[in-house]
Amino acid sequence: MGLLSFSFGYGGSDSPYYLEKGLWYFKKDALSLEKGETLAPLNKKFAKSNRTAYFESSTIAGADAPSLRMLDNSYARDTNRVYRDHEAFNVRDINTYQRIGDQHAKDKISGYYMRAEIKGSDGSTFAFVDGHYSKDARHVFRSDYDSGKGAHAPVELSVTLPGADPATFAVIKDDYAADANQVYPDGKVVSKASAAFRVLENGYAASDKEVFYRGDVLKGADVASFVVLSPTETGVTAQDKHGKFNYQKRAQQ
Repeated sequence: MGLLSFSFGYGGSDSPYYLEKGLWYFKKDALSLEKGETLAPLNKKFAKSNRTAYFESSTIAGADAPSLRMLDNSYARDTNRVYRDHEAFNVRDINTYQRIGDQHAKDKISGYYMRAEIKGSDGSTFAFVDGHYSKDARHVFRSDYDSGKGAHAPVELSVTLPGADPATFAVIKDDYAADANQVYPDGKVVSKASAAFRVLENGYAASDKEVFYRGDVLKGADVASFVVLSPTETGVTAQDKHGKFNYQKRAQQ
């Protein structure tokens, strides 16, 4: 029969799901469909029949295939749960769950970062700010993904920024954010930062009194003469009147 395009779901000649000689395949892997069972590709990684849901060539355990539908390119849901790739996770209210932004979601009860609920968040007022930051009517949150690097299982982590004002909170640049009272580099707090605070390049920032590298004070740096090098030199990223820096440390002269 050769390669077929589809009149339902996700189709097209570039689909990795295809029917050949009566068998359904994902790329080169044959799928375990029963005789006469029809597959409906939902995108390039998800598909379903009337009894089975697939992520690529693997069945999705426990999924309700008839109700499975895509929420975006990476997330799907059925009657009971949400799926990121082949991994299922529970949410507080499946019927109001929606994706907002690339990494965040919400339902009427809570906000979420990737697969994890953001504890203490209010879903009815929850909104994403950018890939790491989100907020509700009373709080601002910073979220990140910890791969574990083999030491532990991957986990999504979210923290509440102490004292942050959701009404005036905004991202400045390069993961530096601010509200009317404070500056937040990489989720840290620079209290009572002055109006002179500015974000530079390569993770650097400066106020009228101090220079920072990813939220930490760059000890010994002279604000008035500090400049970030562009392009950088080998082992040197910035300098002031006293010498050069290699990111957060003084470079050896």
